[in-house]
Amino acid sequence: FDCSPAPMAVKRSANTDADPTFLHLPECDATEVTSEGRSDSDVDDMDLGCSASFNQNPGKDVNDANDDDSDGGSESHKTKELLASFDSVFTLFREVNPYLKSGFRRPNMSWKCAVESVTQIHNETVNIWLHLIAGFYHTYLYFYEPYHPTMMIAIICGAICFYLSAAYHTFRYMSSSMFEFFLKVDHFGCAVFVAGSNFTWLSLIYACQPDLRFAYQAAIVFSASLVLIVPNLPLDFRVTLASTLGYKLYDLAEPFLILTAWASIVGVFHHLYLRGMDQLAVDVAWESVMYIIGFFFFIVKVPERVFPRFFDIWGNSHQMWHLCIFVSDVYHVNRLRHYCWEWNADC
Repeated sequence: FDCSPAPMAVKRSANTDADPTFLHLPECDATEVTSEGRSDSDVDDMDLGCSASFNQNPGKDVNDANDDDSDGGSESHKTKELLASFDSVFTLFREVNPYLKSGFRRPNMSWKCAVESVTQIHNETVNIWLHLIAGFYHTYLYFYEPYHPTMMIAIICGAICFYLSAAYHTFRYMSSSMFEFFLKVDHFGCAVFVAGSNFTWLSLIYACQPDLRFAYQAAIVFSASLVLIVPNLPLDFRVTLASTLGYKLYDLAEPFLILTAWASIVGVFHHLYLRGMDQLAVDVAWESVMYIIGFFFFIVKVPERVFPRFFDIWGNSHQMWHLCIFVSDVYHVNRLRHYCWEWNADC
C-alpha cells in the first residue's frame, strides 16, 4: 500500500444499513479492528492509508460479495481481492491468538507503512518497543561493559534476539508469506537467545567439570540448530512432523526451542544432584521463575481471554510474556556480571 490515503468508495449493498456486520475503514489513526470475518459488499469509503484500520465482524465471508454493482464492478473486484488478502493474514493471527479482537494494523502494508507504524498505537506497539528497549540495552552493554567473553556471549545473543523479534512484530502484517518469513526470523533470534543464555550459565555451573560443560553446551547448540534447520526441510516432511508433534506448520520451530530449554534444565538439575543448592542454582532458579510466569501468560492467553477487548492494546498476554523475558534478561546480565568479575569457582 501507498502510505498516502487513497480513498476508494465501494457501493454498499441494499441491506447494509440494517446489517451490523458492515465493514468500515476509518481514517488513519483509528485502531478499532477485529479479527473475525467480513464481506466486500459491506465496504464503505475504503482508505488505503498507512495506519488506517478496519472493523471485521462475524458471519460474513469474502466470497459473499455482491458482484452486480453496475457502476463499480472493477472496484468491487479489487476490493474482493484486497479483503481475501486480509483474510489470509488474519487467519494466521486468529490461530496465534484468537482472543485479541481489536487494535490490529492494516494487513498488506508496505515496508514504509510498517516502519511508520512503530510510532503508532496498536496491539503490537508494546511488543515492538519492549524489544527495541531491550535491544538498546544490549547495545549499550556491548559498547560500555568491560570485555569478558562470557558476558559478550550473553550481550550479543540478547541483542540479536530482541532486534529480530522487534522486526517480526513490525513487519509481519505485510502479507501471509512475510508473516511466515519473519516468524522464522523471530525463531532464529529466540534460538540464539535461549542457547546463549543457557550456554553462559552452564559455563559457570560446570566451571570445574569441563566434560559435563561441553556435553550440555553441545546439546544446547544441537537443539538450537534444529530450530533453524527443521522449518526449512522439505514440505512433506514438515507436514508429517507437525502432525505428529501436534503443532501448526508455521510454528514447527517451537518444540525445538522447548527442547533447547530442557537441555539446560537437565544440566541444572544434574548440578543440583552433584553440588546441592548453591548460590548459582538459586540465581538460575529465580531467572527460571520469571520465564515460567511469562510462559504461563503465553500459553493461557490471559487476561484477554477473560476480558475480551479490554487488554487488546495494553497488557495482553503476549506483552506480559515479553515483559517477563526482558526482566529475566536484565536479571541474567546483572548476575552474570557478578560471577564473571567477582566470583571464583571452588574446584
